[in-house]
Amino acid sequence: MTNIVSLRPYQFILLPIALGLLLPTLLMPWVIINFQGVNGLTPLDLMRGSYGRNNNDSGSKEGFATASREHPELVFLDLVSSYKVEGAFAFWISTYLASIVAMILSLVFQRLRTRIAVIAGSLAIAAAITWFYSIEELKINFAEQAAMTGGLIGEEFKGNERTLIDTIVRIGFGPYVVMPAGALAILFNSIQHYSKRNNRSDRHLQEKDKPT
Repeated sequence: MTNIVSLRPYQFILLPIALGLLLPTLLMPWVIINFQGVNGLTPLDLMRGSYGRNNNDSGSKEGFATASREHPELVFLDLVSSYKVEGAFAFWISTYLASIVAMILSLVFQRLRTRIAVIAGSLAIAAAITWFYSIEELKINFAEQAAMTGGLIGEEFKGNERTLIDTIVRIGFGPYVVMPAGALAILFNSIQHYSKRNNRSDRHLQEKDKPT
């Protein structure tokens, strides 16, 4: 507790740093697809791909092929929907965007700053953890389904399904930046909380030491 309180002189810079870490992650790859060329997909890529997919004629093979050429990230989104992690994916993007909005609000509204900061930090960490979970579940489901169907490409990769999906799908750098951003926001809240407790404790001791 004493160590946390000692950071109070630097408290003012924590939230701007946290926001400064969060915003670039919009442009950082969160997933890297190494299939017919290496593609690093950022949250903006995935959101654009999701919007594009919803606005294309998914019932038409020609329309789907055209959409895939225009938005390579659609290949990943369709992979996500095929292996029952679409709910986790939706939770990730909503908590991630909410963490950025909450971080901005924490800088704007001084009276509610500490409460909003801990919400922003928690959302950011939840988004990163959900992303790790989503990718891991995707890999597990892919490997299981590939094994059940007799391997891939004429059983060439029989028994090596997990190795194959690990090679194709890798986690990008984005979530590794979001986690410390969330931790800094929660640290801001912790410093404020323990400082208030320290002040109350000091006042109580001073009152006890007063001569009666």
